[in-house]
Amino acid sequence: MKTLLSFLFAVLLWANSCTNTPKSQQQTNEQLPSSTQKEVIGLADKIEKNSLGGWEEFDGNRILNGELYTSKGAILAIEDVFISEDYKAGSSKKPELQPLIGRVLEIKGDVYIYHCGPQEQCLTEGSMKWMRNVEYVKVAEE
Repeated sequence: MKTLLSFLFAVLLWANSCTNTPKSQQQTNEQLPSSTQKEVIGLADKIEKNSLGGWEEFDGNRILNGELYTSKGAILAIEDVFISEDYKAGSSKKPELQPLIGRVLEIKGDVYIYHCGPQEQCLTEGSMKWMRNVEYVKVAEE
């Protein structure tokens, strides 16, 4: 009986250590950019994080104007906002973007800011902007 209790106690300790993230891996408000800190304060319980600790926030419906380019990872972007791969969802009238690389475009859609978790690679700033739900794409007149 004593051996069984010791075994159960050891299993409970092991299970608890597996579910708790070490303090060194937890991202705190002090590690977030200052612009993000004020938005996070008081919202910690409302933020849904992924398995790597990353989370995103809606930044508004926006119109972006600028040259379409590709990042090092071959992701399409305009004004440092990445364009979601599924931007054509729901419409066959939106043009293919690959042939428009290097051209100046106007694009409207929802912009989200993804804040990377401590174990993720997020280029330089710890967050990335993405455009989803693209409403339209226009080629600027030359």
